[in-house]
Amino acid sequence: MKDGSADTWISDKVAPWGLVKSQGKESSMVLTKVITDAKDHITAIPKKFDATQMMRDRAGQRGQ
Repeated sequence: MKDGSADTWISDKVAPWGLVKSQGKESSMVLTKVITDAKDHITAIPKKFDATQMMRDRAGQRGQ
């Protein structure tokens, strides 16, 4: 953190963010495993997220 209350360890071998460990006053995170041979299971073309349409869809479901 900017105020010096936390330490962060990074590595260029850990994609995409590089975070290996972060330790602060009230919390800590530690990377426990790096997966290098993962396969993508997404086969469809992703759709652009439209929050307005999602709210319309939810409102329509409540009216049923």
